[in-house]
Amino acid sequence: MGSNDWLDKDYYSILGVTKGVSDKDLKKAYRKLARKYHPDQNPGDKGAEEKFKTIGEAYAVLSDPEQRKKYDALRAMASGGPRFRAGTSRHGTPDDFEDAFSAMFSSGYGGATGSARYSGVNPDLSDILNMFTTAADAAERGGRAGGPGTSYPGFGATFPGAGTQFYGNTARHPGGTGGSSGPSGAESGTGNRWFSFRAQNGADVSASTKLTFKQAYNGATVRLKLRGETITVRIPAGVRDGQKIRLKGKGQPGSNGGEPGNLVVTCHVEPHPYLSLDGHDLRFTLPVTFAEAVEGSQVIVPLPDGSTVKVNVAPGTQSGEEIRIPGFGLKTKTGRGDLRLTVQVAVPQKLSKAAKQAVDDFAAATKDANPRAELDKLVTL
Repeated sequence: MGSNDWLDKDYYSILGVTKGVSDKDLKKAYRKLARKYHPDQNPGDKGAEEKFKTIGEAYAVLSDPEQRKKYDALRAMASGGPRFRAGTSRHGTPDDFEDAFSAMFSSGYGGATGSARYSGVNPDLSDILNMFTTAADAAERGGRAGGPGTSYPGFGATFPGAGTQFYGNTARHPGGTGGSSGPSGAESGTGNRWFSFRAQNGADVSASTKLTFKQAYNGATVRLKLRGETITVRIPAGVRDGQKIRLKGKGQPGSNGGEPGNLVVTCHVEPHPYLSLDGHDLRFTLPVTFAEAVEGSQVIVPLPDGSTVKVNVAPGTQSGEEIRIPGFGLKTKTGRGDLRLTVQVAVPQKLSKAAKQAVDDFAAATKDANPRAELDKLVTL
């Protein structure tokens, strides 16, 4: 975003906070508004979608200490607050910020490697502010320009040489002569400060997506809306609930040649009634009938990748016992985990007359059996 956005938009008012708001209260206000205007809560509402984007833009600036500092200084300067004083040089440096920059871009300054020339009419204050997004903190510390031959389209100005610096209304390259600098590159005038053109990386953008267990297990491709653009996100196989996927360069754009931020997507995986992941092992709750547990059986188990596996349930298998089948878990670059089945004997809720009679007959045939015999011994000890 350019500094014109910073001049036009009151980010504090957008988030409903005051200038001295703490980081904690700032985040609280942002989250409240983000939930209210989130596109998922307002499907088809373009106004809410634009409001959501503006809220995110405001929070991205105010939550970053460096960006917030520059934003405050820039708006204070533009609204008639303290200005940068340029002092006086041999060429007659103007007194205030607007005149200083106007003079710098309307005149050619000599020097083999440190010149800056402006080809047109003097830019107004808003154009200057838009061009120099980092000038607001120049009064605090010095800096150097981006790379060799830094060019600013629309102004016809080029600043050749790595490390070009601006001093008052003078452009100078270290070791060279420029503007009102002397032969040794030393600046003239007193009380001046350096104006910096440092690259600023863009802020990260947060998003979230919901996944079924099957999507999380196999991997999936999801599409997210970001600033009116559809972003395709590849979710790797085996992603866990709460895991974050980072897409480099898909966040807020940088300024002055800075790198764009990242898009950070938080995955929310819906729980499955029978399946879960334990490391690379796939856990499966396997319901079996009473007869299957008593007599033993072979059952077919479906897996989330669409395949199936035959499982042998041994006669007399107890509820809660685990059956492990190697090589049928989550696929990884180094191999595949195991399938771990926890047997659960299913007790029927309703019985037909014939089934009830069969249970009665079974109870009569096994009336001498006491599954709690061991418990009785423990109690008497």
